[in-house]
Amino acid sequence: MKNHFIHIRFFAPYLATRRTQNSSVKRKETRMLQSTLLALALVLSNGELPKRAALVVDDVISVESTVDPVEFYPELAKEPELAREKLGRLLVSWSFWESTWNHKAIGDGGRSCGIMQVMARTHNRTCSELTASRKAGLTAGLQEMKYLVGKCGNIKSAMGAYISGKCGALPKLIEKRCKISGGC
Repeated sequence: MKNHFIHIRFFAPYLATRRTQNSSVKRKETRMLQSTLLALALVLSNGELPKRAALVVDDVISVESTVDPVEFYPELAKEPELAREKLGRLLVSWSFWESTWNHKAIGDGGRSCGIMQVMARTHNRTCSELTASRKAGLTAGLQEMKYLVGKCGNIKSAMGAYISGKCGALPKLIEKRCKISGGC
C-alpha cells in the first residue's frame, strides 16, 4: 500500500500550481486532481470498485469546487490548489470509510444516512434526501465538516467530532486516516 501513496504524492506538486484565468490551465489542474483522487480511490478499495471510484471522484470534484478549500485549510491560504487537492483527498477517503461509497447506506440505527453517513436530524433533512445521490450526501458531509472546522478549530479536531461528536476525539484513528489519505 505504501508504494501507491508515493504515486499519489507524485502529483501533488503539479496540483499546487497557481490558478490563472486560462481555461486550459484550469482543465489541466482538474485532470491532475482527477488522476490523484482516482489513484487514491483505487488504493482504498484495493481496485475492487473501479466504476464506483470513478463516479465518486467526479462527484467529489463537483461538490468540493463549490466551496473555498482555504476555509478548511487556512494554513494554505497562499496555495489554494493544494488546499483543494487535500480537501478532495479527504472527501474521497472519508466517504469510503463511512460507507464504502454507497450513497444509499443507512447506519447508526437509521440515524446516519448517505455516502458520508450524515445524521439527518442535524441538517433538517430526511434520509431519503441524503441518500438520493452521491452529490447530496457529499454536499451534506462537506457542510458538516465546514461547521465542525469552525467549531473545533482545525480539520483533525473536526474529524474527531465528525465520528464521535466531540472535538479532538479519537486522535490515533484520525491520524491514521489522515496519513492514509495523504494528509489532513
